[in-house]
This record gives sequence, C-alpha cells and structure tokens, in this order.
Amino acid sequence: MFGRATNGYVNWCGTLIHKMGFTIVLLVVFSLLAGVFGAKLPKSFLPEEDQGYLFVALQLPDASSLQRTTSASRKVEEILMQTPGVDHVTTVVGYNMLSGVQNTYSAFFLGNA
Repeated sequence: MFGRATNGYVNWCGTLIHKMGFTIVLLVVFSLLAGVFGAKLPKSFLPEEDQGYLFVALQLPDASSLQRTTSASRKVEEILMQTPGVDHVTTVVGYNMLSGVQNTYSAFFLGNA
C-alpha cells in the first residue's frame, strides 16, 4: 500500500514537472485562493472574543526579595493605571501565573480595560 502511494505521488510529480505551464497556472491559482482567503481574515490585532482583560507578568532576577518585588510591582501598577483604557489593576505578588510557581521574585497583574 505504501509503495503504491509512493509510486502514485512520484508519477504525479513527474507529470507536473513535464507540464511546467500547467504547474505554473496551478501555482497562480493557489496563490490567488490564498489571497482571497487571507483577505477574509480579521485584520485587527485583537480577536473579536477579546473581553477587555489585561494580564501582565513581572519577573525580577532570581532570589530577589519580596520587598523588591513589591516595590517594582507598585511602579508597574502606576504605569498600568496611567495607560488609557485601564480601569483597575489587581496585583498578586509572589506568584507567577505563567509557570504556576510561588516565589519571591515574581508578580502577576490582572486588569480590566
């Protein structure tokens, strides 16, 4: 079965190679179809399913103290609150949402825009 499939594929490719004009037309058709389908895709960066939530992870160098992380988190909170469209921010210091690890050098921010 594998041998028949391989031989069929090789024969089909050989036919396309010998009929270069047909191959180029087929390539142009596929390119045009890709352009048509690509034009129908959403053009915005954010998907329509976006609910306006903000997720930010902060990670300081390994073994940074919890006090240093808290200080850096306050600065990040200030920056986020000054960002247009951000209503509020909740900070979780000592937790990394991306890895699910509790440590002293990570913080996680949840916001509503």
